[in-house]
This record gives sequence, structure tokens and C-alpha cells, in this order.
Amino acid sequence: MFISWIHCLNLVVFMAAYANGNTCTVSNPSSWEAIIECPNFNVNLTYDEDDNYLEVICPNMPNFELLRGLPDLPSFTVNELVYRNCPLPVNNHSLIELLSAFVNRSNQSYINKLFLIDNAELSEDITLDPQLFAGLFNLQFLLIQNLADISFDNPLLFRHLPQLKKIKFHGRNRVSGTILQQLKQLKELYMHDSDMNKLPKELVSNLPKLETLYLDKNKLKHVSQFTTLPNLTYLNISSNQLVKLQENVFSRLPKLKILDLSSNKLKRLATDLFMENNHLEVFKADDQKCSELVLEKNVFTEQKFLKEVSLSNCKITELPEGIFQHCLQLIKVDLSHNKLQSLPEDLLSDSFAVELYLQHNEFINMQPESQLLGANDVCFLDLSHNKITTQLLKSFSSLKQLQLHNNQLYMIDVDAFKSQSQSLISLNLSHNRLTLHENNDRMINSTSWILFRPLIKLAHLDLSYNEITNIFDHFKNFMDNLQSLDLSHNCITHISYTDFPFLSSKINLVNLESNKITHPDFDLRSIEPLHRLPNEILLADNPLNCDCISSSLVTYLQAHLNATKSTPLKGLQCAQPPALSGRLPQTLRAEDLLCEKETLFGFCPIECKCYKRPVDQAAIINCTAVNLTRVPVIKSPSIIKCSFIELHMEQNKLNALSNGSEGWNTVRRLYISNNSFTTLPGDRLPGQLELLDVSGNQLTEVDAALLLKLNHTALRNISLSANPWDCHCENPLLAFA
Repeated sequence: MFISWIHCLNLVVFMAAYANGNTCTVSNPSSWEAIIECPNFNVNLTYDEDDNYLEVICPNMPNFELLRGLPDLPSFTVNELVYRNCPLPVNNHSLIELLSAFVNRSNQSYINKLFLIDNAELSEDITLDPQLFAGLFNLQFLLIQNLADISFDNPLLFRHLPQLKKIKFHGRNRVSGTILQQLKQLKELYMHDSDMNKLPKELVSNLPKLETLYLDKNKLKHVSQFTTLPNLTYLNISSNQLVKLQENVFSRLPKLKILDLSSNKLKRLATDLFMENNHLEVFKADDQKCSELVLEKNVFTEQKFLKEVSLSNCKITELPEGIFQHCLQLIKVDLSHNKLQSLPEDLLSDSFAVELYLQHNEFINMQPESQLLGANDVCFLDLSHNKITTQLLKSFSSLKQLQLHNNQLYMIDVDAFKSQSQSLISLNLSHNRLTLHENNDRMINSTSWILFRPLIKLAHLDLSYNEITNIFDHFKNFMDNLQSLDLSHNCITHISYTDFPFLSSKINLVNLESNKITHPDFDLRSIEPLHRLPNEILLADNPLNCDCISSSLVTYLQAHLNATKSTPLKGLQCAQPPALSGRLPQTLRAEDLLCEKETLFGFCPIECKCYKRPVDQAAIINCTAVNLTRVPVIKSPSIIKCSFIELHMEQNKLNALSNGSEGWNTVRRLYISNNSFTTLPGDRLPGQLELLDVSGNQLTEVDAALLLKLNHTALRNISLSANPWDCHCENPLLAFA
């Protein structure tokens, strides 16, 4: 917004001399804010030319008479006038007359909004009279804030404001009597944040056009029957100290639509409280500061236009039968944060498309056979933060969103969601005790993944903070419309590509953060094209062991990074071994990834350590420097799903290769440096050998069989250094070299 002074404020300083010798100056005239300085007082003016908005602030007691006749002082045309911390006029003067030195009196009819703020301190012993508002006959909005020391009790005070439609009394104001009865056009009345403990009955009487009445944030302890207000539609009496309401208190408000009684001390809502309010649409009475709010039978019965009822945090323990009978338009009921353990069977029997909020109560189970019969049209149900251990909701055939988080669920019948197969879109089961096994048994101390099979419309499933240890293999065949799956904060130790419903083109988020995943396995042979994968798979805060990570995962991450310049596995980083801690898997070299295989697999010789290298499916047997005098039994690498063996036997005491075990001929790389070999017969070497290191031994010659292997087999890499070779001319090694 462009803010400026009007063009006539061009000089830096205006000065005027008066007969009494006093002078006043106007400083900072080129800015949007100016200060008028006179002997013993200042006046601050802020003007917005675009909105014709003027704010007048008095740091101390001013004498506006000294400003009259000040040369070249501009005369503002004002739509909105804020008069802050300044004295109210005396001696039967109007506010416009008081400010006439700079407010254009000929244009006073343009003022439609007036704000009188914090004027009490400089207005001691003032009696308000109608002349205060003289000339403001087009004023439509009036705010009076914090005038505690001034009484508003003159019944003619507002007689010069025939067009006033909205008035606000904010803060400490002493308002009484019939001062509002002159305001025949008044539509909105706000009286809040005051010390008022009783509403004067005559104060809001004879206001035929009043539509909105705010009495909130006062100290009202009692409200008598309202006088007839034929057009009142909104009534707010929240944040007071009401303990009881008489049955006829609202009976003369025939068009009342919205009633807010929140934050009081009400103990009871009587049966006939709304008998004459047949147009009630919204009722709120949240946060009652009492021992228990009791709802009498039929308190809302026959309210055919009622749409919303909110009774949250009222310590309600029981609901009467038929409380919402014939409430045909009811769409939202909030009973959260109470002490309910059960519900009447007919609670919502006459309602359609209802949102029902029951979170933070004391429900232990929800069995539709005994609760909420006929509530087939509930579309949103929140049962979170209760004590529910088992759940069955077969009757809710229109349910779209179901919140069951923060309960104690450990068993769910496999048919629990069968009735919602065509409706349920969002299901939250987080913060429970679910384990989710693969069996189909019903309610046998566990829950099966099968229970999700009917939910063909489900888009969002939250299973975080449970006790799930694995993902059912066939889960990928469920829920073709699933868009997000949250499995974070569970006990899952292993994942692979086949664990997820990635075949659905709609899924875009899988959250697996804070599980116990050490070895995620993504087999490239079963991966769909990259564009078919979820946009994000969150894997942060998992103890990923990069000694044993699948090389396919690394390859997949690198391929996806090259194709899309991003990675779908968000937050995945190495936790082990220490040397790789914090590293991103996509930055690792696949050939350096090793997975240790203990002897209990039935493959590794007891003297050695064994590893699996996923990148080339190699079984690595490391028997280095363990004082071997003979080659241990080498078993087939197929035992640990490998294709060949890399055998390390350096720095031992071997002098012969005598091995006829089943895995010997699968050795492709043989490291036997720094041993005691004096001869190396070629017919004792493995049949698939590709690399041989015999450096640092006692070899002097090689036999013809070894040379034959060099010429006619896969052996292409051989290290022969640091041996005492005999270099006579007949040595076949020289001819080969």
C-alpha cells in the first residue's frame, strides 16, 4: 500500500505565532507520519492517502485549540478515524469539532469507521453526551476500547448515529441502561473482555435488526431470558462463568442458528433448552470447567436443521437415548476429550454423512452389535487415543476415514473392514500393538495382513509405531489405489523390492524410517522400470550394515540417480561398519561390499572367515596367516547361493595342494603367496581357476601341466614373483615368458 501525506504538506517546518507567544511546529511532513509539537504537548498523526485513514495519538494532554488557524496545516478527508490515548471533548463539543484543525468538517459525512481506544487516562471526570458523535450521521462501525472510568448510561448517547450497524465494546467499559435503543439499524454488537458479571436485560432489548451478538470473554455468572430479538442468528457467550441456564433463556430468539457456550462452568443442558429454537444449526459448548456436564434426554431432539454439535472436553460420561433423534441434517458431532465408555445404539440413526469425533475417551472396544446401530452413513470416525484392544466395525459401510491410532489394538478380525471395501480411503492404525502375521486365523493373539485385502479404494494406510516384524509377501497384491504407506517405527529387519505394492502406479510414498533394517535387498532382475517406482521410500534411522548390503541396491540407487537426478530412498545411510558410518550407499563401490557368513551356515571352514560379495556372487574364504599345514575342506558355494570361490591362504605353512572336496573346482581365484611350496603341479589346481598368486614361495621351476593351463584354460592372471627361479636355458618357464 502506498502511504503518503497529501500534497499540501511540502514544507519541513510550519510555524505560527499566537498572541500568548506560544508556537507550534509540524515536523517530518514529507513522511507518512508527522508530529505536531506545541508548548507542553505533542500530537502524532498518521495518514494513509489511499484508504483515507487517519490515526491521532496523544502522548500527553493536548490543547487542540492551539492548532486552530495554524498556517498551511492540511485538512484531511477521512473515511476511518482512530483516536488513541487522547482526551474526549468537553463542554458539549463534538469529536469532529475538537479535531477540526486538521479534519475537514465539510467532509465529515465520509467517516464510516471510528475507533476510540484507550482514552480514559486523559478524560477524567467526563460525562458522555450525544454531542460527542454529532456530525457522524453516516458512521457504520464504532469501536470503544478501555474506557473504564467513563459511564456509558445516557439513553440518548447514540442518537446522532442513525446508520450505525456495528458496535464493539472491547476491554474495561462500564456499559448499562438503554443506551443502545437509539440504534435501530444495529446488526452486530460485540461486548467482550470486560468485567461485566451480569448482562443488563434492557441493554440488548428493542434492537429489531440485531443479527450477531458477542458476549464472550466477560465474567458473566448468570444470563436471564433474552428479550425478543427477532433477527438474531448468532449468539456467543463463550469464556464466561455460567454455571446454569434456565430452560427459557433462548426462547425469544426464534431465528437463532449458531450458539457458542464454550469455556463456561455449565453442569447441565436441560431437555427444553432449545424448544423454541427450531432453526438451530451449530451448537458449541466445549471446554466446560465442571466436574461433569450432564445432557438431559431429548435436548437436541427434533432439531431438523442442526448440522454441527461440539461438546469436547466436558467430562461427559454418558449420552441419553435419542439425543439426536430426527436431526436429519446433522453432519458433525464432536464428543472428544470426554469420559465416554459406550454410546447409545440410536445415536446417529437419523443422520447422514456424519463426521464423528470420539478421540480421547475411555472406550475399550467397539462392537457394532451393541453400539452405533444404524450408523451406516458415518463417513469420518475418530476413535484415537482410547483404550481399544480389539476392533470390529462391520456396520460402517460409508466410512471414508478411520482414525484408530494411539490405542492398544493387538487383534483385528480379518473381516473387520469388509463392509468398507468400497468406501474407506484413509486408515490410521499407528501407535498400537499390531504384529500382522501371514496366517488367516481369526483373533488368535495376532492380526493378519489379509484384513487389508478388501480395501480396494484405500489410498493412505498408516501402520507406524506398531510391532510389525515383516511384510507379507502377497501384500503387493492388495489395494490397487494405495498412494502412501507408513511403516515407520516398527521392528522390520529385512526388506526387498518384492515386499511392497510398487506395481501400483499410484503409490508415491513408503515410509520405513526407524525400523531395524540392516540389509535392504533390491534385486535388479525383478525391478520394474524406474518410473513405476514410488517417488519416495523413506529409510532414515535404520541400522544399515554396509558390509553386507546388496550390490543390486547400490546399482539401483546409482541408476536411479543417473536417470532422475534424485534417489527415491530418502535418508538411507550406512550405520556399520564404523569406516562407512554416515556414507550414502550410492557413493560406495559395489565390489567393496562384503557380507560375512558365519560357520553355522555349514560352508565356512572352522579355521577361516567367510564372506559373500553380492556384486559378483563370490564366496570369499579367508584363511590367511592361521598356521595351515594342509588345505581345509572346501564346500560348494551353492550352499550360500554363490557361483564361485575366492580362496585366500597366504602366510601359512602349505607345501602341497591336495584337495578333492566338492567345492575345489569352483575356486576361480587362489591366493597362496608366502607359503612353502617347492613344486606346483598343474593337475592339482582348480579346474575353473582364473587368478593364481604363488609369490613368495620356494619355486624353482614349473611343470608342463601348469604351462598347459596357462595356454588352454581360463587362467590368465598369475603372480610368480619372489621365488628362487632356476633360469637355465631348458626351463620351460623361460620359453613361455
